[in-house]
Amino acid sequence: MIDAGLAKPPVRPFAVRRLYPYLLVAPSLIVLTIVLLYPFASGIWISFHQDSLMSQSRPFVGLNNYRAIAAIPDFFTSTRLTLVWTLGSMLGESILGTLVALALNRRFHGRELLRALLLIPWVTPAVVTAVTWRWLYHSEFGVINAVVGPLGLFPAKENWLGDPHTALWAVMLTNVWKGFPFWMTMILAGMQAIALEQYDAARVDGANGWQLFRYITLPGLKLILTITSILSFVGNFNSFTLIYAMTQGGPVDSTKILPVYIWQDAFVFFRFGEASAIAGLFALVMAILILAYARVLHLRSVDT
Repeated sequence: MIDAGLAKPPVRPFAVRRLYPYLLVAPSLIVLTIVLLYPFASGIWISFHQDSLMSQSRPFVGLNNYRAIAAIPDFFTSTRLTLVWTLGSMLGESILGTLVALALNRRFHGRELLRALLLIPWVTPAVVTAVTWRWLYHSEFGVINAVVGPLGLFPAKENWLGDPHTALWAVMLTNVWKGFPFWMTMILAGMQAIALEQYDAARVDGANGWQLFRYITLPGLKLILTITSILSFVGNFNSFTLIYAMTQGGPVDSTKILPVYIWQDAFVFFRFGEASAIAGLFALVMAILILAYARVLHLRSVDT
């Protein structure tokens, strides 16, 4: 007889063993489906119907909502503003974040405290940031006018958020101030993962600071830069709270990027079908741009 204590545990069927990992993540996938996929699918469904707050029915209109978008001049203006906003914000955040990360990668007294303080803009709620910077931009009492006014480059009481020529750039500067710590944190973490022996060997060979950055730091940050730039692109492309809290898309629609345009179309003019169609195209364009950008970065990394 076989001793009961030595009996082998029953072997689970192959199908059960194969499905076991999926069963573990099933609850999370169900939550994500409800929270993300269902609203997205519902928005696509609404985009093919005529839907408004006042209507009792939702008649199917096919592609009429999408055709109507092509006849809206403001849509193309908002698209152009969105691209300017996104690319300008990414450029400012990446440059400032990289410079600060390079400085914080050096050893000096109080470095840890400075790192913590520089995270404040990133963790500050967007509404708080907007209210603070609106006061900084105030034409009468703002600190910015008090600083740049004596330089004579701008009028003494420049209305930064009320002038269509400066509003977008003013809000963009605020967005760069809020977003650069994200780049700083990611790049700093990537630089600290690069082996110091590479820098020591390059210095022995006579490499200067720029050559160290060009041939060691940048290649070591390719993956970090790819992930960070994609996340930054998505975040800036979908910006709403900061612009709405500072200008609400004005003045004269000079800061009305696509998220603000979609919100106004849906909740001010109650054109939910048209707004859903714009949101669908918005998501499609963003996905195409992300895939193209990731592809270009991948090809560059392969070539180098």
